[in-house]
Amino acid sequence: MTNKQVHKEDELFRGVLEIIAHYQPIPTMDIWYELGEDDRFDKGITRSEVTEVLSELEKQNIIMKEKDDKWKVIHRV
Repeated sequence: MTNKQVHKEDELFRGVLEIIAHYQPIPTMDIWYELGEDDRFDKGITRSEVTEVLSELEKQNIIMKEKDDKWKVIHRV
């Protein structure tokens, strides 16, 4: 993985956490839409990338999914 890819991944994780913390609980689709508005991701983010990040953050017990596919922060990093 190149340094540019690592930076994008770090920014994606940070962006997802910021959105969830600000709008929680928030559905996956809304997270994806919000990331599309973020200038850090001018090349765009796919829904599968968002889903992967959410899955990883859930495995780390940082976020959790509530009913109706809505996410919230359970542990601040």
